Amino acid sequence: MADPAVTHTLTTPGGTIVFNDGSDDQFYITDIPDLDDPPIRNPKDAVPFGDGGLIYQSFTGPWEVPVEGHFLILSTQNQQAIQSIRNDMEADLRAALRSIRAPTSGTWAWTPLGEAARSLDVYYDVKLRCPHDQNFLLRAFQFGIVTGDSDYS
Repeated sequence: MADPAVTHTLTTPGGTIVFNDGSDDQFYITDIPDLDDPPIRNPKDAVPFGDGGLIYQSFTGPWEVPVEGHFLILSTQNQQAIQSIRNDMEADLRAALRSIRAPTSGTWAWTPLGEAARSLDVYYDVKLRCPHDQNFLLRAFQFGIVTGDSDYS
């Protein structure tokens, strides 16, 4: 289950980023689609000179996971301080992601409510973007990770 509300942790050689940890200033995930299950590679061909199709053995493919969220700053209402904290958080996230370019991997870990802990070995896949949101009240983050794992550890 890809529950975005639980704590997710990205552990990398460039630092550890904890998402949704409940702190005053946090990396808050709003959406993490595609973490439920890896994609299916289901090879198939049309029957030559006939109706129907030929279905071959299925496999899983590389698991691409987009991550979206906000730098959620609640420790202060001072806009200059908020911008400084956001800049530091962005720099930390960027350093962590850049440190897991193949062949060096990181670990994405989370524990869905009422279930066993899960983790994946991941690599940086889609560049980090940090657009302003809500008429500059918030700053978002968007990036992608990828794993060759066929299931959770």
